[in-house]
Formats: sequence, C-alpha cells, structure tokens
Amino acid sequence: MGKFKIEMGDITTYAVDGIVNAANTTLLGGGGVDGAIHRAAGPELLEECKTLGGCDTGKAKITKGYNLPAHYVLHTPGPIWHGGYNYEDVLLQGCYEYCLKLGEQYGLKTIAFPSISTGVYGYPVEEAAKIAVRTICDFLKWTQVVEEVTMVCHGEGTWKVYQEAYREYQAAEKRKVERMKRAERSMYSGDCAGLHLSAFYTAKLWEVFGRMKKSYEMDMCTGPLLKKLLIFAVPLILSGVLQLLFNAADIVVVGKFAGSHALAAVGSTGALINLFTNVFIGFLLVPMYWLPSILGQRMNRTSRIPYIPRWRLASSAEFFLIVAGMIFAPMMLELMATPEEVLGQAALYIRIYFIGMPAMLIYNFGAAVLRAIGDTRRPLYYLLEAGVVNVILNLVFVIGFQMGVAGVAIATVVSQCISAALIVRCLMKSEGMYRLYLKRIRIHKEKMIRIIQIGLPAGLQGAIFSISNVLIQSSINSFGAIAMAGNTAAGNIEGFVYVSMNAIYQTALSFVSQNVGAGQQKRIPKISIYCMAIVFTVGLALGTLAYRCGGTLLGIYSSDPEVIAYGLDRMKVICQIYFLCGMMDVAVGILRGMGYSIMPMLVSLAGACGLRIVWIFTVFVW
Repeated sequence: MGKFKIEMGDITTYAVDGIVNAANTTLLGGGGVDGAIHRAAGPELLEECKTLGGCDTGKAKITKGYNLPAHYVLHTPGPIWHGGYNYEDVLLQGCYEYCLKLGEQYGLKTIAFPSISTGVYGYPVEEAAKIAVRTICDFLKWTQVVEEVTMVCHGEGTWKVYQEAYREYQAAEKRKVERMKRAERSMYSGDCAGLHLSAFYTAKLWEVFGRMKKSYEMDMCTGPLLKKLLIFAVPLILSGVLQLLFNAADIVVVGKFAGSHALAAVGSTGALINLFTNVFIGFLLVPMYWLPSILGQRMNRTSRIPYIPRWRLASSAEFFLIVAGMIFAPMMLELMATPEEVLGQAALYIRIYFIGMPAMLIYNFGAAVLRAIGDTRRPLYYLLEAGVVNVILNLVFVIGFQMGVAGVAIATVVSQCISAALIVRCLMKSEGMYRLYLKRIRIHKEKMIRIIQIGLPAGLQGAIFSISNVLIQSSINSFGAIAMAGNTAAGNIEGFVYVSMNAIYQTALSFVSQNVGAGQQKRIPKISIYCMAIVFTVGLALGTLAYRCGGTLLGIYSSDPEVIAYGLDRMKVICQIYFLCGMMDVAVGILRGMGYSIMPMLVSLAGACGLRIVWIFTVFVW
C-alpha cells in the first residue's frame, strides 16, 4: 500500500514526480493555486496549456513542469459548489481519481495535491476533505505504481480539517478489520458453529467483492482485443440464452400442460408485444450507443451518465404502454387474423403481460447502462435470479393452480419486477458516473435532444421491424392454430441462435464506440474483423446444430406431430443461413458505434424489413 501524508506548505516548492493544479476549464491560468503554479513554472507552461483545448470539470490533463521542482503538472478543473445538487461530490471525486489514474499511466511515483475546489469555488472543506482522503487512500490500496501521495494544505485550518478526515477514515477502516476479526474468531468459538461459519464467510465474501468492485468495468481502448471481446460477449450470450430458457419454460409448460391452443396463444403475441415496446426500447437503450463513447473520451467514472432525463421519459413510456397494450393489443390480434379458438387466451395473456412492461423497460435500461461500461456480469446475475423465480411460479400457477396462459403471464410479470428491482438497487448503490440518484432526476434539454437524435432512428427501426414481424405472424395465423404452435416453438429455438449473435452486435457497438471516443480509430478495423469472424462462427455452428437436432428440440415443446412438422418446415429455411443475419447486425453495430444512426437504420430497414414485406404481398400471396 502506498503512503499518504498531509502537510502544510507551498505546493509549487514540492520536488515530486507530479503536482496537481486546481485549474479552471480553460487551463489558461487564474488565481489562487492555479496562478501560483503558472507563475512558478514560467510562460512555457501556459504555451503548452494553450495546445490542450481546455479540460472538462472532473477530468485532468498533464503537462511538463518546466521551472517547477516537479517533473509534471496534472491540471484538473474542480466543481463549483451549487449546494450539492449538481453532482459536485461525483465530479470532485473524479478530479482525484482521474489525476491518480493519469499519474499511474505516466509512471509517477510521488504526487502532491492541493485542496481542490475549496477556495473561490466554494466547496465546503469538511465535505471536500472526506472525499479527497477516501478517494486517495482507496486508490493507494491497489495501485502498483504510485508510492506516495501528499495533500498540501495552504493554511492551518485546512490542515486540521484534513487531519480529522484522515482520522475518521482510519477509524472506519479499523472497524472493518475488527468486524472481520470478530467473524473469524466466532468461527472457532464452538457455539452456533454453523451460524458463525456463515458470518465469517459472509464477511470474507464482502471483502472480496469490495476488492473486485472496480473489476466490473472494462477498458476497451487498450490491451489485447480478442480476449476482451470474448470476456464481454460471453456473459451477454449467457444472458440472452438464460432469458430465452426462461421464456422457453413458459412455452414448454403451456404447451405440455395447457395444450396446443394455449401454446399458439402465447406465441401469437410476441410480434405484437415487440411492436409496442421496440420504439421505446430504442430511446431507453441509448446508453449502448452513447455512453461507451463518453467513457472513451473521459477514461474515468466522473461525469454523470446522461440518463437522468431518460427516467422521466421511461415513466411516460411505461404509462402509455400499459394503456395502449390494454386497449389496442387485443384489437390488433383480431386484425392479425388470430383464430377464434386462440384469440381469447392471447388477449388475456397480453393484458397481463403489459402490466409488467414498466419493469421490463427499467431492467433493460439499467442493464444497458452497466453493459455500456463493460459490465456484462451483473445483468446476468440479476436475470438468473429473476428467471429461477419465473420457472418456479410457472410450475406453481400452471400445473398446481391450473391457470393456463394467465399463470404464465403472472409469473413473467413477477420475475420482471424482481429483475427491475435488482438493477435499480445496483445503480443506486454504485459509485461514480453511473450512480442513480432518484431525488436528482430532472429534465436536461440538451441531453434530451441528443437522446431523441440517437434514439428516434433506433426506435423507428425497431417499430418498423416489428411491423414486418406482425405481418409475417398474420400470414402464419391464416394457417390455423397448429401452424401457429409449430412456428412458436421453432421461433423460440431459433431465438437461441439469434440472441447469441446479437451479443456480438452489442459487443461490436460498445467497443467501436468507446474506441472512437478515445481517438483509437486504428483499433476499429481489428474489432470489426474479430466480431465478424466470431458472429459467423457462432451463427453457423448454432444454426446448423439447431437444424440437425430440430425434431428432438421441437419435441420438448409439443408432442403433436403436426406441430413438430410445421416447426421443421420453418427451421429448414432459416437455420443454416442464419449467420448472415448476425453479420448484418454486427455491421450495423459498427456503424452505430462510429456515430452513424440514420444509415444503419436505412440499411436494416431496406434489407431486413423491406424485402420481407415485399415477399409477403407478392410471392406469398401468389
């Protein structure tokens, strides 16, 4: 662990590897510490600062020290105090974190900090000291480069405040150690051995998780690409597969214990549900397109994710979805030529399903935020927990209480609420830029405009794509309930292939976007090649496997030979060339990651939607 010191002095006299300048966003000098450092360094410092193009609050940039005893100067604009309602704490923490990480990047062993933002910027020194001490000391626990950090206080009053903050930090750390020791001792006390053992291992687990906290995030802009692409993509694939497995459990339970008509009813609603939700998902999943680029630009956890207005947008979207689903979805089922024997159950399923739609949107948004910072594991864990509940409730409601499609729908709603609660809890307890503060939710005009610019094309693409699926489903409905059931089962199997390929699309989008933001355009061709190769391999292998084992897999969903025959007819056409769909999606993800939103939409609509609609109204009709 590195050494932390608190001293009174003049930071311009410190002969360390790097000193920190509490600068303004122009980096062109000012008063206080900023002016003193510029005067001591000489005019060369200002000339170099002019080439940097300024610096955002909570970030930092590095220059030479020139006439200073220090070799480098790390310039960081601190936040101006506005009462604590504009994320001043997060930004201040970011100033220290970014300087420390930048120092580590440049191999600085000794760094000296002033008290950032506590002068003319008005940040209360008592609060600022706690943030500074905690951030620096936590960093020193794990760094392998920085050996010593000194907090240089300008006056005795500030020095005393920082000393008190350091004592409080040490006392808190001592209490943590004591709790661990008590838990460890209790394991050997002999009384309530099982309880003590559990307490001990729980404490150990918390310790391990605390150390692993930062490992959830991934640096996509440096290091070997293939390994990181796979580390990112595999949890995504598993998440998609798990989600489909739980959905498959719905279909299997309904098909086996409620009959083919119930199976057809559940399957007939999929395209319609997607139609109502995809446009809103387009808006709410903007973090997948936007946040990685921001992270690439800033290389830290300091700036706030521009998702605050999206929670307000989500609330409006959720209300509209519930109302629209309740009123219009059953009417549209009739327009889709849903058979009479299926219509009633399908309408019941969709009405109940839409009650849980807000929870589904919240989970997807939160998962998109976590995935955008490189964390694909926690969404997987939350999905697993919710999915297990879904399966259990399916069995209880459908088999135990004989509730049919209603039981499946209720189980789905409950599991969606659980996953949403877990993701919100995670965001509220997270640290840094993606933390959710419910009390601070408000509309930001500029960010809302940007959301619309990016989200509208994505949402429009999703809506139009879903319309094409609705038309296809309507065509299938004309063949009757048995064909609908076979199509539902086959589509569910094919879904496992698709979600695996879609994980590669999300991987390509995140990696390309973050590298574009970081100015690492040279890595993009290699990312593109790797992702195309991976999606080709995954799509071809899984598609072929699904087709070869089609009869056996379809038999899991239904024992009706006619249902299986219809399912095999569909899989024969789709499965073996399904990898082409994955390659198209990856290409779209690469374009979106590079900042293009209209072009990918037009390409996808023309290729995947336009041709399908033309086929339905021409070849299919003939």
